Amino acid sequence: MSKQNLQKLELTWIGKGNEPKLEPRILIEDPTKSFGDPKSENMLIHGDNLLALKALEQQFAGQKNVSLLTLLTILEMLLSIMMME
Repeated sequence: MSKQNLQKLELTWIGKGNEPKLEPRILIEDPTKSFGDPKSENMLIHGDNLLALKALEQQFAGQKNVSLLTLLTILEMLLSIMMME
């Protein structure tokens, strides 16, 4: 196939190129939903992943490793554990 016959594929969607500038957010703990060791630095954040990461970026930039577990990642981990049993 020559270079002239190659086609460029591109994903497009409504609003592409007009992404809003994300403003910094503050994470507020809800003690009624907290569980586990209160002295632990672990956090389980429910909501928009991008907004949560932007909020964590200010607090932990250059300090901590952040693991983003999506539902798919958690399901893969559970399936691998179940297969080992």
